[in-house]
Amino acid sequence: MVAWTEVRSAYMVAKLGTVSAAADALGVHRATILRHIDALETELGSKLFQRHQRGYTPTDVGQELLEVGSRADDELTQWLGRARHRRDEPSGELIITALPGFEVTLVRAMIRMQRDFPAVSCRIVTTEQLMRMEFGEAHVALRAGGRPSNPDFVVLHHSSHSLGLFAHKSYTQQYGIPTSDADFEQHRFCAGGEVSYHVGPLEWIEQNVPPKSIALRTDSLLIGHSAVVQGHCIGPMWQAEAEQDPDLVEVVAPRSDWTIDFWIVTHVDLHRTTKVRSFVHRLKEIELDLGAAQRHWPKP
Repeated sequence: MVAWTEVRSAYMVAKLGTVSAAADALGVHRATILRHIDALETELGSKLFQRHQRGYTPTDVGQELLEVGSRADDELTQWLGRARHRRDEPSGELIITALPGFEVTLVRAMIRMQRDFPAVSCRIVTTEQLMRMEFGEAHVALRAGGRPSNPDFVVLHHSSHSLGLFAHKSYTQQYGIPTSDADFEQHRFCAGGEVSYHVGPLEWIEQNVPPKSIALRTDSLLIGHSAVVQGHCIGPMWQAEAEQDPDLVEVVAPRSDWTIDFWIVTHVDLHRTTKVRSFVHRLKEIELDLGAAQRHWPKP
């Protein structure tokens, strides 16, 4: 069987004209080049070179080798260039997770990234549940609450957002606005579930609103949002989100402990990859560009 190393040695002799020059170019001993040429000529049953004092002149077969080898050399050089370029360019799937309500922020960051790196395919997962980044369920997460303490995570502060209690105008036209704790019995509230009860305004509802006034329990802020904007109840909403809807009425203003911090979380093994770093950079850009007051929030 013809070995690639033998063909390469013969091609370099045909290209450069001497065994010594071919040996220097390939970084091998000239005896290795001679051995390769002898083995290849034996395998082919044809002479590749006419040997003379000034060097080696290709025969007809050797000339064909030079022509074919030249084209192959050009193709390999181009392939190496493309391979090196792809090594530095992000590609493949990037999985991003965040709480519902941040879809627009994620999509804007995704669009900016894919304009520069179209080979990256993004999958956005919005959920209240924590995806296991250590098992590759997500590459970048936007998480809420206290700073994640897992030593395997790289954590960057993204933003802080306040929650308040709001109602739709259609609700206030029917039920009015509570002005004291005693009024709560005459109203309908959206409260948290087993996961979200520790969120500031939801905790406040548990402590101040009688159980019979709880019209809805949910761990999903998106579901609570939908119930509020449809005039069904009073419930928590992001202040910046609610301020952009003229039909929403503030019932209880955001309190100091109703502000939630958001964190960009990546796994330490992936944080320095070009793909992850590029998306994190654009996610931070979006927050700086928009600012909390100008954020365009998604509607359910």
